[in-house]
Amino acid sequence: MKVGVLDTSLTMYGEDVNYCYRAHRSGLKVYYLAEAVINHFGGQSSSQVRLQAKILILEASSEFFKMHGDRIERIS
Repeated sequence: MKVGVLDTSLTMYGEDVNYCYRAHRSGLKVYYLAEAVINHFGGQSSSQVRLQAKILILEASSEFFKMHGDRIERIS
């Protein structure tokens, strides 16, 4: 497996960004499809506390940049 599994040490919301970044670094293509529609009924706990969800996103971003910040390049 080129990319491996999700990194469970990361804060919620950070593991998917990290996974896509690792896929890109492994030579795989990562796509963003704005037209896609996904019905996800999870996230109920973070939706109840919007401020806490924002804090988790900031923590996840901070962890990601601590892990990869010196190697990040623009993906086009």
